[in-house]
Amino acid sequence: VLEEDFRALVVIGEGRFFCNGLDLKWVDAHPKEGVTLQANTERLLARILTFPLPTVAGVNGHMCAAGAMLGLSFDYRIMLDGNSWFFIPALDLGLVYSSGMTSLMKAKTAPHIHRDMICYAKRYRPRECLEEKIVDICTVTDSLEQVCYDFIEANLLKPKFFKDERFRGDQYRLTLQKIKMNTYYDTYHALMNEDIEDMGFSTGKWSTDGTVATGNGRPKL
Repeated sequence: VLEEDFRALVVIGEGRFFCNGLDLKWVDAHPKEGVTLQANTERLLARILTFPLPTVAGVNGHMCAAGAMLGLSFDYRIMLDGNSWFFIPALDLGLVYSSGMTSLMKAKTAPHIHRDMICYAKRYRPRECLEEKIVDICTVTDSLEQVCYDFIEANLLKPKFFKDERFRGDQYRLTLQKIKMNTYYDTYHALMNEDIEDMGFSTGKWSTDGTVATGNGRPKL
């Protein structure tokens, strides 16, 4: 990142998942560490949210729970079309989103889906994510990486009216970071809050497999 030629951040998952969120079985086995893990996760989200360069998530598969919030923290999301899901299932896990996580979801998605997505853990296929503007591009390709690079080149580095110097040097980066911090001011500070709100890990009254609310096993991914 310190190198001037580094002008954007692209993160792409592998296999069936972009990110499946926190390891809840580990948290269940280490309940005293749950809040610390949550706090570190929220600081990571804040860091990506205000990263001083353009950020693109190449969503290769399922984007779930804290993994969905990870994807939302990027500036842009490019998702492979297919049978993957986007959803945030805290309701069915018996967990309550922190103020920072809730603010992030509200900042990065359209108001009309907040009820179903945040409160009722609705699941979205890639094309539905595109329709609801959760992602910016839904694509069928053998090279998601190349699609991400082409998007950055065409829309961020060399758009019309700009010379090929965008995001080179400290001033560009400092300016972009400050713009992001002001744009997402409330979300950033909520995620960085030192008085972290326990989502419910310490109570032990939650489920690692989504059965807490319904008594039924969760659908297979």
